Amino acid sequence: MKLLPAISNPIPGCHPKPPPLPKVIDNKPHYEVEKILDSCLFCQKLQYQVLWKGYRYKEALWKPRDHVK
Repeated sequence: MKLLPAISNPIPGCHPKPPPLPKVIDNKPHYEVEKILDSCLFCQKLQYQVLWKGYRYKEALWKPRDHVK
């Protein structure tokens, strides 16, 4: 059996859209929250697992409560 090089995009012509650019308010980037996936206590502080609008689930991040509005 001969190995072939991997295909970078298994569906030709189908390219994922890049994530949206953040809104800039007071020279700081602000991303829109699509969904809160989970929550937990870390060092006795509440954190949320945040899915940002336009991003994939694997790019969801844990953020402290005061960073999510």
